[in-house]
Amino acid sequence: RLMFKPQQILRVLVAEAPGGEMTNLADFFRFRGFQSTTVTTSDVMMQELKAPAYHVVVLDSEYLGGSGEGIVTQVRQIYGYQAGIIVLSRDGGPKSRIRAMNVGADACLERPVNLEELEAVAWQIYQRLRLSNSVIEDTGTWAFYPGSGVLASANGQRINLTGSESLVISELAQNCGEVVDRHKLIEIMAPGGASEDTRRLDVLISRLRAKIKLQSGAELSIKTFRNMGYAVSDIHVIA
Repeated sequence: RLMFKPQQILRVLVAEAPGGEMTNLADFFRFRGFQSTTVTTSDVMMQELKAPAYHVVVLDSEYLGGSGEGIVTQVRQIYGYQAGIIVLSRDGGPKSRIRAMNVGADACLERPVNLEELEAVAWQIYQRLRLSNSVIEDTGTWAFYPGSGVLASANGQRINLTGSESLVISELAQNCGEVVDRHKLIEIMAPGGASEDTRRLDVLISRLRAKIKLQSGAELSIKTFRNMGYAVSDIHVIA
């Protein structure tokens, strides 16, 4: 039985190919009490997103002939993390999930999607976004807020992390000062995935370092231990 939360209004933008299988999703969200709009072209979607009105974008991976990943990247580059992004893919395996999250998606679900799961994930993202807009105090050190997926620098600058970034930082922060095995991090990113495929982890760490530097003006010391894993120091987890 689906949980209805009438005390809050969650706004959802459904981006789908004309005549696609996601036609009923906007109707479902409206039935559940959400505000929902459907778009079928990237131009219309970008126009809709100019106003910070949507909490979550649900994107068909085959949107515009398979350019869904490019659309995710474009949304993140232009609008940052004002909204969460859920990608729906015919192949919901580990590789598809990692690929979607590496380009900035918060979640990747398999099509045909389980509506109860979709609603739960949408609410989870909404709560994270809501919490990420709360006040972050100057703690004098790096801090990670797992409930909101926010990393705060020593001077209080806020960095909103994607789902996969949050999973990795959470594990590193909880083991502060210790080397976390790279295969463990890969398993955390995509349970059941190929543990020997380490390139995606390395790419995520590289992009995360650059993102943190760009958004905070400071560097979080994520140290690489060759053939072993990664470690961070001087970071606290704030429950």
